[in-house]
Amino acid sequence: MGQHRFVRMLAWVSKYSPYLVAVLVAVGLTTAGGLQSISRLLERISDHPIIAIAVLMLLFAVKSVSFGIPFAFLYLSVGGLFPLGWAFLINLIGILINLQAPYWFGRLRGKGRMDNLAQRYPRFARMVELGGRNGFAIVFLVKFIGKIPHEITNALLGAIGIPYPLYLGGAVLGLLPVMIASTLVGRSLEDPTSASFILPVVVLVVLTVCSLVLYGRRTRNHR
Repeated sequence: MGQHRFVRMLAWVSKYSPYLVAVLVAVGLTTAGGLQSISRLLERISDHPIIAIAVLMLLFAVKSVSFGIPFAFLYLSVGGLFPLGWAFLINLIGILINLQAPYWFGRLRGKGRMDNLAQRYPRFARMVELGGRNGFAIVFLVKFIGKIPHEITNALLGAIGIPYPLYLGGAVLGLLPVMIASTLVGRSLEDPTSASFILPVVVLVVLTVCSLVLYGRRTRNHR
């Protein structure tokens, strides 16, 4: 039984390892080469959706510990590569992947280890105070406003002990409006004069203004 299992495992590795190696090498090269390199890679593999999805998921994971890949770039790329329903699903899964590592790092290392980051980002501490004791509201507010890099806030939200279900729900809900609008923009990049491009862009502008107004109003009320 053990030998048969080992043989099956070797067969699986031999079958899929070239794809896994290609994806890992591609992600390494593209993240080192910048967003233009990533765009060129995604264009080359656009005819191979499984490989493209694997690369995108790795990019979402890399983004969780790196400041070099904007969310908007990934949303737009996915929107341009896949049918709309699939694009929404892929971006949602990418968000869930992105939210994991920094949160658990902050949660496991403890609040004391993250104090220096909190001092560097006083806006975060202010948002936490504005959210009161409602962890869901804290996470939603931080993610929707987006004034601080998500890689930092994910770790800080874990460090202050936000329960995981509240963190996940609040973060997804806070990121969802921009994700949906950006994905729609990505679907129409080749026709920037169309209504399907202009309307999502207007929505993105409105969301940005709303986040700034919300942050300013909450800050003034707190003061």
